[in-house]
Amino acid sequence: MIKHKEINIIRALKDIKSDAELARRLNLTPANFQSLLNKKTGLTQADLIRIADALGVRYVSAFIDENGQTLAGGVCDVSELEEIDRKPTGAAAHKSKLNAPKDTK
Repeated sequence: MIKHKEINIIRALKDIKSDAELARRLNLTPANFQSLLNKKTGLTQADLIRIADALGVRYVSAFIDENGQTLAGGVCDVSELEEIDRKPTGAAAHKSKLNAPKDTK
């Protein structure tokens, strides 16, 4: 799991002086940025993609087997966020599956 420590390392490498500056790049207040980092549920993939974009780096999400071969996934881009944000998650995803039309073949 990516934590604040790792984000700070990247921030320093990219010469972003403070969390407040990174928050501004994310269009968040410093307090809202700290709340995001301290969520008990952790950062979502959408959060990580947005943070990577603000840091000027790429975020990668992949399934890799025991031999190190990538089976699926790759670089995630901010342009994909609209699709990610539209997908229901958690209870909403479960409910949408339950209410999906049945195949009558």
